[in-house]
Amino acid sequence: MSKLKILCAAFVAGAVPWGIVFLWVLGPGLSGNNSLTDENYLKFLWGAFVGSFGNALILGMPIGIFLIRKKWLRWWIFAIAGYVAAIIPIGIYTWPYWYTYISTHSSQSINGMAVETFADSGLSASEWWSWLSTTSFVGVFGVVGALSGYAILWILEDKKEGE
Repeated sequence: MSKLKILCAAFVAGAVPWGIVFLWVLGPGLSGNNSLTDENYLKFLWGAFVGSFGNALILGMPIGIFLIRKKWLRWWIFAIAGYVAAIIPIGIYTWPYWYTYISTHSSQSINGMAVETFADSGLSASEWWSWLSTTSFVGVFGVVGALSGYAILWILEDKKEGE
């Protein structure tokens, strides 16, 4: 498989999730139902751009090359790899124990009610659930990106006669 095909797949793997976020953020902005200022829109979209393309190039492309070299070219393997590649950075960045120094009496609001985030010197189930839901949400974008890249590799695959 040529390097250009792999680079195209990595570009698409970064562009598709970012495009979804762009349209998602643009929708409320066009309807006037937004809580972000114009400057914050640009910051959010820039962060999504860097995150999406950075993740696709720094983690996704090496994992994809590994899978190609091992000849593990199945859509579901790429989907799992995309999920794992997406949750690694966000999981590290939002790891709950990074922020335990803030206060031992921190609380978050779930359905308008305060929920303790620390219980018996450890994180509560609600804090772990919050972390898991955040990482899983971002992981879905990794799956979308990986499947998009896989689709490009599948479309650009060299077909040899007799196969």
